Amino acid sequence: MRARRDLDDNLDDSLFDRDEVEHRPRRRTEEVERLHAQAKEIDARDAAFRASALASVKDGRRRDLLAEYRAAGVEPQGLDGDGTPTVSLALLLRLNWTIEEVNRGEWKLVAPGKTG
Repeated sequence: MRARRDLDDNLDDSLFDRDEVEHRPRRRTEEVERLHAQAKEIDARDAAFRASALASVKDGRRRDLLAEYRAAGVEPQGLDGDGTPTVSLALLLRLNWTIEEVNRGEWKLVAPGKTG
């Protein structure tokens, strides 16, 4: 039975038979290529997972911000291209914005120093 060598060993080639000496570089190259292909596949799956997770987080944030405005009965001050409010209602209220009734049952956000 012929002895097998690790890919990175430093043994003298004369210790192995001619077949082993001739085919070792090709097998080493094939193994390196296989590992590179496997790494690319893992990177592609990882990128797809990250994109999916990011989309899920963004969608959850959008829904949460819209629910915050809906619960207060007011419209968001601005929406980005995805329909996500550009600022949370909680932040506006901390910045002294107020919610005032403009008509019976109709509420509006009012900037500091302004009246509805």
